[in-house]
Amino acid sequence: MEISQNEKNQVPLCLLNSLFGLGINLKIIQPSDFERLFSAASDPFIWALHPDKLRYTPEGFTKYFKDALKPDCAAFIVSHQESGEVMGSSRYYNIDSEKGTLYIGFTFLGRKFWGGHWNQCLKDLMISHALENFEEVYFEAASDNFRSISALKKIGAEEVPNPSNAEKLKFKITRKTWPQIQNLHLKQE
Repeated sequence: MEISQNEKNQVPLCLLNSLFGLGINLKIIQPSDFERLFSAASDPFIWALHPDKLRYTPEGFTKYFKDALKPDCAAFIVSHQESGEVMGSSRYYNIDSEKGTLYIGFTFLGRKFWGGHWNQCLKDLMISHALENFEEVYFEAASDNFRSISALKKIGAEEVPNPSNAEKLKFKITRKTWPQIQNLHLKQE
């Protein structure tokens, strides 16, 4: 599988597209997005189960945001399609074009958007887009973050062994299993 790379960026060009649908917009994060995104992330409760519990502070969020701008990931600012309100962020990372694998993570949504529907929409867009060019999508969650683990199971991700890091659970969805998972989502609606 030949995936063209942006010379300035390690991320395949196919992952740098804006995504639209299911009531949300995903656009690649720009440095000018800091204030709007920090406003959505500044609720301590969002990060209560996360290993980095200080991401709601300016200092904690600055590191998260700077990492989102690095050339080895494709980070998105997520906004509501109708209102334009910033909902949160997510990103593609650990991208391996040769193996046909990548990870989706570093996701957060403002509490107003919790409850499953918006996370499902976000992950559906990102997974569908990734599996157009990659074979497997992986996710990680801290082993004590029941909220993230529950959300990953709810979207149909399968837990797989993670011998390299006992503190994190690892999940995956493949190009082969994704159509079946999507059919289950349709039946649940």
